[in-house]
Amino acid sequence: MAADLLDICCQTSVSAKSVDSQASSGTKLGFTACFLQRVGVCCCCWWVSSSSSCRQWQWLSIGKLFRVAGGVVLCLFLSVYLSKLVLSRANELGRQCILGGGGASSTRESGSFNGGGGGGGSGDRHVDGDVEQGRQRSLEMLRSYRFAMVTCSDGSRTNPQRSFEGLMELVTPNKRSYVARHGYEFVDASDVLDKERPPSWSKILAVRKSLPHYDWVFWNDADSVVTNPAISLEEIIHSVVGDTEPNNMPDFIITKDVTGVNAGMFFFRNSEWSRNFLDLWWNQTAFVQPFGRSKSGDNDALKHLLEVMPEHEQNQHIRIPHMQCLFNSNLWKLSWRSGRRLITMTKTIWQGVYSKGDFMVHLAGLDDKKKLIEEVLHDIEGGERSIRRLKV
Repeated sequence: MAADLLDICCQTSVSAKSVDSQASSGTKLGFTACFLQRVGVCCCCWWVSSSSSCRQWQWLSIGKLFRVAGGVVLCLFLSVYLSKLVLSRANELGRQCILGGGGASSTRESGSFNGGGGGGGSGDRHVDGDVEQGRQRSLEMLRSYRFAMVTCSDGSRTNPQRSFEGLMELVTPNKRSYVARHGYEFVDASDVLDKERPPSWSKILAVRKSLPHYDWVFWNDADSVVTNPAISLEEIIHSVVGDTEPNNMPDFIITKDVTGVNAGMFFFRNSEWSRNFLDLWWNQTAFVQPFGRSKSGDNDALKHLLEVMPEHEQNQHIRIPHMQCLFNSNLWKLSWRSGRRLITMTKTIWQGVYSKGDFMVHLAGLDDKKKLIEEVLHDIEGGERSIRRLKV
């Protein structure tokens, strides 16, 4: 049906080369632009029937226009529904967020993937056994480290649509339950908030204050929830670093989304480099934005520091997982912006969209955060009740 509509709309003598080139590429944007332009021409010709160049359009009645428009709306609705269904079942469809180890790259190599070979052979079982033994040794080493899960919020309503009011009260029980299960510590660092900057900047102070007391600090924004508590922080780090020796560990682990590195969720290792980098990040005062804006400037400051950092330093100290969903899954909600990104950045969306089974969900860039957090927590509680009933 879409192809027929494209023929009707685009194989005419109307001169609109730029729109035609878009439509011929098969993009929805091009098709929509082409269709709307042709409808506009039809309407003109309907009223200016004396124009000989437009008489060919008079066959297109108002009824047919409504049927064509209805068909387009139906196609768009079905595509949106199917996209949402596929994204929500990404893990069931074979996506793997936690890799076997070493599934990360430096900031300048984040487009490459470490391939894993398959194939048979008499030595495969022996090799697999060695790999598993190495993995267990690495996990045991990581389990000897002290981990802290750090967050803070001022409950701000400076941006009403993206208010953080009441979020800490909602997510704190969820995160405290998680750290108690694994023997970590939960730190509410709201006491270090700097009133001179937007609250998002204070994550730097919160991590800097906690870092000397732990081996690893995991920062997570207040608009995030643990959705799969069975996954440990040790497993996440091992998925990134593999069987790395302690003296070769990276110091900073962060994910990328459709906009680049995302400063809402990250790991810092207790090291001199980490402390110096956090101080440097805090001192990027030129990026501080006024209160009430959707962007505070801390994320842009981080991007700048990574862009100007020498490649050898990045390779030594920073890791970016190939899969954003390893610990920073984003909830996908339909909007013009998210729809456009799904079309133009499908692979990146797939690597980061939240799906059942992911470790955490992060509501970055979404409005009505409190309502969405309540929905996520309700879904988690419903799933836990179902599991308990099955066990009984």
